Amino acid sequence: MGLAAQLYVSNIRLEIPWFLVEPGNGSYDWTRADYIFNSASRHGLLIQPILVYTPSWDGSYNSFPHPSSFGSFVTAFMNRYGRSIGAVEMWNEPDGGQSLTVNNPSAYVADILIPGYNAVKASHPLVQVIEGGSINDSGTCCAWLSGIYNAGGGSYFDIAAFHDYGGNYAQIAQQYQGVINAHRSQGNKPIWLGEYGVSDATGSQQSSLINGALANTAALAMAQFYTLRDESVYTCCPPAATGEHKQYGVVAADDVTKKSSFNTMVSLLKGFTPPRASPPPAAKPSPTPTVAPGPSPAHHTPSPTVAGGQSGSSGSSGSSGSGSGLSGSSDTALRTAAVNRRGAFPQILFLVILFIGLLLFGLGLVITTTLGATFTKIIPAGINPKLLQSIQGNRWSLGIGIATGGAVLCLAAVLLVILPQH
Repeated sequence: MGLAAQLYVSNIRLEIPWFLVEPGNGSYDWTRADYIFNSASRHGLLIQPILVYTPSWDGSYNSFPHPSSFGSFVTAFMNRYGRSIGAVEMWNEPDGGQSLTVNNPSAYVADILIPGYNAVKASHPLVQVIEGGSINDSGTCCAWLSGIYNAGGGSYFDIAAFHDYGGNYAQIAQQYQGVINAHRSQGNKPIWLGEYGVSDATGSQQSSLINGALANTAALAMAQFYTLRDESVYTCCPPAATGEHKQYGVVAADDVTKKSSFNTMVSLLKGFTPPRASPPPAAKPSPTPTVAPGPSPAHHTPSPTVAGGQSGSSGSSGSSGSGSGLSGSSDTALRTAAVNRRGAFPQILFLVILFIGLLLFGLGLVITTTLGATFTKIIPAGINPKLLQSIQGNRWSLGIGIATGGAVLCLAAVLLVILPQH
């Protein structure tokens, strides 16, 4: 999280594996998720969660869940973290054959997208829903996105996403926009590049991709780079290394050595003011799971991902993926994107506004009290009598007006601090 904050990213895209959070039907263990959200909050970072992987009590990890089961999980997740996020993604690469067994947009819409969308909007209507980013549309576009629309899912997502590891971002984004335009009655959708990157020991190839996505692809509202740090690939759960090592990070596996791509991202993102969500609820003891987690997937493990925003739009960090373009996003993989830290300027502005407000409020009270009346009596005799009479006659209304203005400024200063920034 500390490394991600140094990159000025606007969000961190990472998986929240359903089977780890709800190992037994109705029995939740929020320990791991609380740790992630609280750490992000401490570093001023915004999490963009991916809800993925079916628990064993509802099927196998990559089977389509029962709509009611998934809807209930999303409801529970939103009740806990809804005020801490700006967007949530419904599954990862649902057309890739790994997180779901079959590429079936109709089943995806019915079993995942619709119940997930309805659960999000029921409690947090301003949180945006991302349809699960396609990995295949970056090849021959745009079977997956078109399939979602054809299955009646066009009204059940706010953001269209695709993953691309070939550097063909502009062409895919243009084709995506064409599909969205053809269904304009179901709303315009911003386009996010949910994953992009390359395994690169030095960062030079990564820098080229980052420049292409953030500075030269205007159609993208968000570009999420995979990944923050070099990682080994693991199976889960419990975690076990497979011996495979990937170099997709902008930081080496030692968490210290920064590749040239790290500096490239900083140079493009520094100075942006990304959105900020409210902090998550204080961690509470979680009930002991009544059912042990079932078999879980092999996937690319915790790889903090870094992301960058488009010039003129917020940047974001990528998600997990392999060099082949088939990603099995790691449940702890950070997918980051543009700074979320509140700088010194808002605090200084708060103090200035509060000081002026208190000063005016106090002055108004003085004018309306006997102290104000005494003051008007000792005004030099040389003052125009009509002006003096006007000051004395309107002393009360003038004082109330000044005090009210001061109170409004004090309230504005308080709101500047406590209201979430989006």
